[in-house]
Amino acid sequence: MTTFEAGDITLHKVRDYVWEIPPEDGMGAPARVFASEALLEEIADDKSLQQLRNTTHLPGVEKYAVCMPDGHQGYGFPVGGVAGIDAENGCISPGAVGYDINCLTGDSDVRLSFGRRLPIADLRERFEDEQTVVAGDKLTESDIRLFTESDDEQVLEIKTATGRTLRATADHPLRTPEGMLEVDDLEAGDDVLVHPFEGIEHEDPEEFTVLSESDFADEDPQLVAFLKRNDLLPLRSTDDAFCRLLKLAGFHTGDGAFTGDQTWFYADPADLEAIREDVSALGFMPSRIYSRERDHEIDGTQFTRTEHGVKIGAHGFKQLLLRLGVPDGSKVASGFTLPEWFDRLADWQRALYLSAFFGAEMSAPSAVSNTNFYAPTVSQNRRSDVADAGEQYLSGIAGTLESLGIETNDLERFDAETEDTERLRFGVNTDPGNFSTSGGRSTSSAGAPASPRRSKRALTAGNRSRSWRRNTTSTAGSSNGAPGAAAPVDRGRQPIYHRSRRSASRPRFAGTSRCPSKSRPSNRPATSRSTTSALNTTHTTSSLTGSSSPTAASGWSGRTLPTTTSGAASRNSSTRCSRWFRRGWAAAASSRAAATPSRRP
Repeated sequence: MTTFEAGDITLHKVRDYVWEIPPEDGMGAPARVFASEALLEEIADDKSLQQLRNTTHLPGVEKYAVCMPDGHQGYGFPVGGVAGIDAENGCISPGAVGYDINCLTGDSDVRLSFGRRLPIADLRERFEDEQTVVAGDKLTESDIRLFTESDDEQVLEIKTATGRTLRATADHPLRTPEGMLEVDDLEAGDDVLVHPFEGIEHEDPEEFTVLSESDFADEDPQLVAFLKRNDLLPLRSTDDAFCRLLKLAGFHTGDGAFTGDQTWFYADPADLEAIREDVSALGFMPSRIYSRERDHEIDGTQFTRTEHGVKIGAHGFKQLLLRLGVPDGSKVASGFTLPEWFDRLADWQRALYLSAFFGAEMSAPSAVSNTNFYAPTVSQNRRSDVADAGEQYLSGIAGTLESLGIETNDLERFDAETEDTERLRFGVNTDPGNFSTSGGRSTSSAGAPASPRRSKRALTAGNRSRSWRRNTTSTAGSSNGAPGAAAPVDRGRQPIYHRSRRSASRPRFAGTSRCPSKSRPSNRPATSRSTTSALNTTHTTSSLTGSSSPTAASGWSGRTLPTTTSGAASRNSSTRCSRWFRRGWAAAASSRAAATPSRRP
């Protein structure tokens, strides 16, 4: 037998136990069935083959859609079916993994593009216009293709020692040092991985024109035409391009330079790749990453460091940055301040600029003791005749941090070692409560270019400060010196801190007070459960505390992640492919991380 007829579907035998439905009528790829003739007869008894053929119409299906020997009819996708989906342009099909969908409650926060967050429920009417941040090998922004809402069902409330709370169905998988575990399989005292960055609460920004054609009246008409073709003129405060330019402007102000018409960025290779992506998204062509060895000397100590850079040769790109307030020439001699429109931006937009600027200019957190950190600092040198502008610039940044709930130390201004030059600097207040906020908001990258090492230290420091703060609160609230309810973080699993290389700019002020002693671990009830999420390579480990009884809530589920494999759940357990999906979902779903919503058909 070389063909097999199943109604209007004809399968062609490729070799023993391999049958193929050739692509036709809009199929994106062939479909194959792995089965003997006897099994093929059983598979053809229901709608499995029709569902398999339909699967090849999904966006991003690569190579083949496959039905395994145990395949049978499912919900739009045969159980026992597998499809490879393009990570960037594909989709996630709930039918591909069955309808035992693990859910979060509608008040669970979702990480969105540009460092924002929103409760899942608030995405009901806007999900098609948003991108969410999902976790695989790295954090990736992905379009939201589907949004689902279920009827009321039982959920568990889960708490961690760092004070985070999540409500999820019992089958919701979460990432632990031992791999993925469902909520129902966790016990109090277990360790789970968390990503400390919470995101800035989304607010719709005020819409106004930042740059118009009149701002380029003295430029070549061809340049203006190019900018208009790429939707860069007029440039509005609500444009995605403006948000990308905010990040690039912030980073370049900290660690960039103009050489003729060329625009240079200097950073670690991983940061430069992120910069190249933003530049390309704006319609410009960035160079490859250049590297060279450079000799340095600090306080008599000589060392060699590899410098990495990317250049953009387009004159139009340079002019965009200049008109957005990026200084030209020597920054020490420049009188630049924050742009006049900066205060009109939404908090999350201002945080984009700051996070990129901090990625270039802020010192990385480092431990001064077991209970405190040196203050992360931002500093600048300015010529004496423009030092007032420098003070205005840094005061504006400190004021923005204050508006985000992040306390800073007083701005210092004093003579620098270079003649006729003043140094200005301020630091983030290292009180544990404040530092847990700054570690989660200001000093992380929030999707902007920033030093991975510096960002990781900031996030870890913020998470540790949350632990100190919670343990201190628990101790203060307990009677007779008894330990509080919050279990301490398993510090044996915490990353080791390294001293910042920018030690020459570290201040000697602030950050020296100690928080009260940490409480001892409490006796954890055996019935307790807890968790948060895992994201990217920046993880910290948190112990679990007790939970409340299960409650009923409307379930919301996330279904978008960057993966290349999709699979249906088998009858007895998740297949190998579906486990890949579940791992991605668990990493993408948490109270303060990346849950991705979808709509169930």
